Amino acid sequence: MAAELSDESLRSALEFAVAIAAVGVKLRPAMPVPAGFRPYLRFQKLPAPALTTLRAAVEADATFLHRLGVVATPELIDEIGMLWLTRPDGWQATAAAVAQNGVPDADEAGELRREQKRRKAAEGVAARSRLESAALADQLEVEHAARATLAADARQLKSELAAARAHIRQLERSVEKLTKAAVHAVAEPKPTSKPRKAQPAAVRAHRRPIAVPGGLHGKSEAVGEHMMRVPGVTVLVDGYNVAKLGWKSLSLERQRTACIDASENIARRWGTAVHVVFDGSSVVGAASPKRRLIRVSYSPEGVIADDVLRAEVAAIDIARPVVVVTNDQAVLNDVRAAGANVVSSDTFLALARR
Repeated sequence: MAAELSDESLRSALEFAVAIAAVGVKLRPAMPVPAGFRPYLRFQKLPAPALTTLRAAVEADATFLHRLGVVATPELIDEIGMLWLTRPDGWQATAAAVAQNGVPDADEAGELRREQKRRKAAEGVAARSRLESAALADQLEVEHAARATLAADARQLKSELAAARAHIRQLERSVEKLTKAAVHAVAEPKPTSKPRKAQPAAVRAHRRPIAVPGGLHGKSEAVGEHMMRVPGVTVLVDGYNVAKLGWKSLSLERQRTACIDASENIARRWGTAVHVVFDGSSVVGAASPKRRLIRVSYSPEGVIADDVLRAEVAAIDIARPVVVVTNDQAVLNDVRAAGANVVSSDTFLALARR
């Protein structure tokens, strides 16, 4: 057993441990060493009482013991010391058997000391080299991993930035087109220079709202489902109005995701063309990949989603039925005046969660 080994039998290993500790504390950053070692770092020959103290300190510090085992070699440490430091399977019995063979006689001991002195000069250099190489290898590995991570992050950010810029340009062009169309649609004809005979006012084309069967009136979910099922209908969703109502406890990003998932449920169930509009093209996630079943867009800088919804209603062909999903009263009034049907955010959520 380990307890059967005398402290003196571990002298070579303990003197090696002191040499390693003396080198380690000079490294930058310094290698941690057991506290009990510091009084002995300058000793060339350890006094017998010190062996007990140092042995206990090494055996109490598993990390330091492991480091010693990594750099220990038979050229520097005797057989019992190597077994004690490296601790292969069955090392206690092997060490006890070696110890039973006894110590060399005085002449052999003297030669052993002289041999150790010859190796002593090389010991410090070898230990320093091994420790510094191990430390540098660890540091290089960490730096390489960090650089690889930074490079991957940079590539990802660059790709997302390019996608965001392209999306912003596309939205700016769309809003500009929609705004021009809306302005043109409401522009009044200029008066002529010559008076003309009064003519009947021209009837301006107007979108016809979706008709609701009489039996469905007063049943909001039934009416909402009827509108979602109308062939060719376009459903415009006020994204944050629905998201903040349906998922109040989630973060803003998770609210958007939940709203988009709910909208896809509607599109998947009835084949409805759904367009979800959120505020702000600069928000995190605005450059996310496009959804397969629905369209998701973000209002450009300086433009709110409400205005995008109004412009979309004005720009869509009047022959195509339009449903706007929101609880915003101002938006509801404007899109109703433009001939669109409306469904409350509450009803939309109820339909999506069926």
